[in-house]
Amino acid sequence: MSKNLLAPMLVQLKSDALNAGVIQAGLKTQALGRTLHILTETPSTNTLGLTLAMSGEPHGTVILAEHQTAGKGRLGRSWASPPNKNIYCSVILRNPRLQQHMTWVPLVTGLAISEAIQTEQLIKPSLKWPNDLLIGNKKLGGILCGGTSRGNTPSVLIIGFGVNVNTTLDDFSEDLQPIATSLLQESGHPCNRNTLLACMFNHLERWYAQLTSNNIDLVHSAYAAECSTLGLDVRCTLTGTREIHGRATAIGIDGSLHITPFEQGAKKTIEVRSADVTHVRT
Repeated sequence: MSKNLLAPMLVQLKSDALNAGVIQAGLKTQALGRTLHILTETPSTNTLGLTLAMSGEPHGTVILAEHQTAGKGRLGRSWASPPNKNIYCSVILRNPRLQQHMTWVPLVTGLAISEAIQTEQLIKPSLKWPNDLLIGNKKLGGILCGGTSRGNTPSVLIIGFGVNVNTTLDDFSEDLQPIATSLLQESGHPCNRNTLLACMFNHLERWYAQLTSNNIDLVHSAYAAECSTLGLDVRCTLTGTREIHGRATAIGIDGSLHITPFEQGAKKTIEVRSADVTHVRT
C-alpha cells in the first residue's frame, strides 16, 4: 500500500484522540483491527477503504477518522460528522464466505455494535432493519455496505458504520435534534471511544465467524430478538418509487424482512431484501 494515501491525514495523538495502541491492546481478534489506520480527516472512510482495498490492504483492515467531510449514509444521504467526538469507521473484508450471506452482513454488524455498546456503556440499543441502531425512537448509528466486484461476484466488502458517541445536542442541526441521539446524551457521561472500538471489533469478528461457519440459525435468532422493526407498521420504499405499507412480521432465514401489506385483499407476505424502511408509529 502506498503511504501517500494516508500520510497527509495521520492523527496527532492527544489524550482524547483515537489511539491505535490503546485500541489494539484491547483486541482479541485474529484479523479485525490488526491493521489499523487513524486519520485526522477524510471525505469518507468507506471511499478510502475501497481505495485501500484495491491497493491490496489485507482482510480485517480498519480505517477510522476523527472527522468526515463527506460522510454518506444509506441512499446517498449525508451523515453528520462533527470532529473528535464520534466513531466513523470502515472495515475491509475479503472472506468469500461472507459474500454468500450478503443480506446478513449489515444485520450482524448492527448486532455486534449493539452488544459492544451494552458491554461498555450498559445501554441497550435496538436494531432497525436493515442498518440502523436506535435508542427509543432516535437514531444512534448506521451501517453502510459497499465493495468492489468482478463480474457479478463481489471480491471485497467495505463495511462502514457511524456511531454518535460524545455528541451533544448542540452538535446536531435543528432538523436532527428531535430524531438523533448519542451515548453521551443517553448516559450522561463521556464514553472512551478507544475501548468501545476494541470491544466492537471483538464482537464483529465473532459474529462474522458465525456467518462464515454457516451458523445461520444462531444468527437469525439473535438478530430477531433485538430487531425493533418486528411487529411494527412500516412504510417500505423499494427500488424507484414503489412503496409497501404493512406490518413487519418476521425476519427470514436469509435476513430478509417479511411484510404483510395492508392493501385490501392482500394475503401474501412480501420478502424484502433491500429497502428504505420507516417505522410508522401511531
